[in-house]
Amino acid sequence: MRNRGRAWWLGALILLLASGSAVADQRVGAGSVSSIANGRFDLACTNIVVSGTLNVNQATYVDVGDIHVLAGGVLNGGSGSITLSGTIVVDAGGQFNRQGITVQNDSTCAKSAQIATPVPALQDSQLIALGVLLAGLAGLRLRGRYAPESRTTNQGTRT
Repeated sequence: MRNRGRAWWLGALILLLASGSAVADQRVGAGSVSSIANGRFDLACTNIVVSGTLNVNQATYVDVGDIHVLAGGVLNGGSGSITLSGTIVVDAGGQFNRQGITVQNDSTCAKSAQIATPVPALQDSQLIALGVLLAGLAGLRLRGRYAPESRTTNQGTRT
């Protein structure tokens, strides 16, 4: 029983290490309102996609790839700033109200995107299957290594 606990923890550790980090766009969904009072957000070259309302206020966004305001979306500026490498696209029916926000162009993301090596993403079900498989393999390995050995006693019988 003790070895199964070790195998489970080993499998969980392998699954955790194999999962990597997630990178996703910042999305403001339709009908929702996101108001940022202040703070600094590094989007690591991902995008801002607005179909609801995003109030930037005094916030600072850096390393933004593109900004896309979809139909029905509203991006309200403020006294904050956005540093982006891409473009700002406002669909018909979308609004971008600058209101004093500073928008700066920077090519940092374009340069890093050229050197970056793409890593294939695994779906949740694939990660779970991989974790179960690795935990099972670890359990087999531990069971073989820590299995009690049979010993011959003085009377010649095996225990």
